[in-house]
Amino acid sequence: MASDVAASVRDKIQSGAIPLPPTPPGKCFVGMGTKRPCDGCDELIRPDEVEYEIDIAERTLLFHANCLAVWHEAPAGRMSE
Repeated sequence: MASDVAASVRDKIQSGAIPLPPTPPGKCFVGMGTKRPCDGCDELIRPDEVEYEIDIAERTLLFHANCLAVWHEAPAGRMSE
């Protein structure tokens, strides 16, 4: 699953569907899932999961924890892994 998430996030960044994360990222709001889709993997973030919400590039991104970690790694040049 981890490699699928990494591939999905990498593809979305390369296509421009989601922006590269800034260094350092802005504010991150954390709460319980709101049944909205994760911008990394497109799966719904369930109410029993933690949801990470980041306002960036004039939009709000939502992530699962593992998807957020992959997104954060992108500027470090690890997108090809």
